[in-house]
Amino acid sequence: MVAVEFPEEPSIEPENITGIDMGIANIAVDSTGKYYSGDHIRDVREHYADLRSRLQSAGTKSAKHHLKKLSGKESRFVRNTSHVISSEIVHEAKGTSSAIVIEDLSGIRMRTTVRKGNMYIHNSWSFHQFRSFIEYRAGEAGIPVIVIDPHNTSRECPIAMP
Repeated sequence: MVAVEFPEEPSIEPENITGIDMGIANIAVDSTGKYYSGDHIRDVREHYADLRSRLQSAGTKSAKHHLKKLSGKESRFVRNTSHVISSEIVHEAKGTSSAIVIEDLSGIRMRTTVRKGNMYIHNSWSFHQFRSFIEYRAGEAGIPVIVIDPHNTSRECPIAMP
């Protein structure tokens, strides 16, 4: 792996604020009303969970080889999707010279309860990774990122955000 450093652009003076609400059904919804759907990620996760289940129950040498071949494929897909969406969000914010306001969802798994059937979807949700992608891309573009408490952010008017 090769690390490449780019000089950060000077921080812009934001004229607007773009609020980002993160979730499972929709990876992100910005305050302009643009939805970044999580349907495709959910479908891929369900496909790989079903495939892993069938291969593990088979237990053959070929099935174990196939499982080894599949390992990491799902997470690489989700990581790529998070990169693409975060890039779109930062590009949109830069075009409108907006600061990005994002929820601080650290500890969300401890604060919420989930049914047994939904645990895999809930626990494989990569909100921290998504937030870090937004933060580093925004840093490269000189866009300020403001982290706020997530309580009631899905219900608040984006104009009322600080």
